Amino acid sequence: MPKKTDLIYKSIPDYPDYFACSNGKIYSSKRMNSTDGTNNLRYKELTAYIQPGSKYLSVNLVKDKTKISINVHKLVGWAFTGCDPYKYRYTHKRKNYLDNTPYNLECHELEITDENENRLKELELKEHEALFRRNINYDYRCKIWKNYEVLKLKNNTKLLINFLKIYLTAKKMI
Repeated sequence: MPKKTDLIYKSIPDYPDYFACSNGKIYSSKRMNSTDGTNNLRYKELTAYIQPGSKYLSVNLVKDKTKISINVHKLVGWAFTGCDPYKYRYTHKRKNYLDNTPYNLECHELEITDENENRLKELELKEHEALFRRNINYDYRCKIWKNYEVLKLKNNTKLLINFLKIYLTAKKMI
C-alpha cells in the first residue's frame, strides 16, 4: 500500500469534480479555505459498492445534476491511461476485481460490433434524455414531451438521439 504522500490523484475526464487515485479509489474534491487564507484542495473518498449480479466495485457520481453509477476500474483506467471506457474495455491483470489500482488494469480496444454500437447509443440516449427531462422540469404534459413520446413509439434509437441533440443544442445544453 502506498504511503499517503506517495498517492497520485488524476482528474477523471468529463467529471471535473472527481479524481481517481493510485490506490484504486475515487475521490470527490472540495476547496477548503484554511486559516492562513490559502485555498486548499481536500479529497473525500467515495463509498464503493458492488451492484447485484456484478463482480466490480461501482461509485455514484453526479454530472449535470444527474446521478450516474460507474464501475471504479473504468474511472481509474480512464484517468490514468486516457482511454475512454465507452471506446475501450479494462481488464484486471491479476483477476482480483476489487484491486482497481492502475497497475492492475489493462486497456483493450473495443471491437466494434453491432451489440457494442447499440450499447453506446443507448448510453448516449440515456444521458440526453436525462438532460431533456430536467430541461422541461419533468412536465410530461408539455407538447415537446408528447412529441418525444410519439417518436419513442417508433422504437428508433438513432431518431430519438437526433431529436434530443437538436433540442438540447437549441437550448444550449450540449
